[in-house]
Amino acid sequence: MSWQIVPRVLGGRLQSAEAGPSKRVMQAMVQMTRFDIETGQRACEQG
Repeated sequence: MSWQIVPRVLGGRLQSAEAGPSKRVMQAMVQMTRFDIETGQRACEQG
C-alpha cells in the first residue's frame, strides 16, 4: 500500500473550479518525489 499526505494548499488547487489550473498542478505533482508547494503554486498560476 502506498499513500501520500497532500498539503492543504495543493489539495485546494486540485479542487479548483477551473480545469486548467488543477490539471497543471496534477501534472507537476506526478513528477515530484516529495510535494513541493512552491512548484505546485507556480504550475497553478501559469496560463
